[in-house]
Amino acid sequence: MKRIKKQFNVFTAEIYQPDEIYAFKEDVIAKRYPGAVLVGEFATSTMNDNIPMRWYRQANPDRSKGHKDYFALFIDQQERLVITGLDESDFESKNERYRQGIHCLSCNTITYSKYRHDYHGCKCGKVTVDGGSAYTKIGFKEKDCYNIIKIDLLTQKVVKE
Repeated sequence: MKRIKKQFNVFTAEIYQPDEIYAFKEDVIAKRYPGAVLVGEFATSTMNDNIPMRWYRQANPDRSKGHKDYFALFIDQQERLVITGLDESDFESKNERYRQGIHCLSCNTITYSKYRHDYHGCKCGKVTVDGGSAYTKIGFKEKDCYNIIKIDLLTQKVVKE
């Protein structure tokens, strides 16, 4: 796992992000989809909230071919590579843009569940989160050791604490 430090409005915290999931190599993606920028990995309830998808932003999508602002690569249950897309307005209208997460006050770590049954804990293990877009289940060892936060999945930034 990679640890990425991000500066938020109020604090600096680590967000855990996976390495090369599903063997999607970024250099291969860059050649196949020039200009595509990795946004993050998460599932959407309108697609399939059990399967993590790697989402990319395409700066200038070819609208004549039906291309969208964002596209996702994922492996389906039959082990086929699937490409799907959404515009930014689709994320908003389908209520898919934001996800609840947790900010552990003990170890200053932010984490969120990317898809259903994606169970994550903070660095010190005092707080956990599960559920993806399907539900939010938070576990904790100590009362008042965390804040519930809202994460913008398209920017990977905390928008509300």
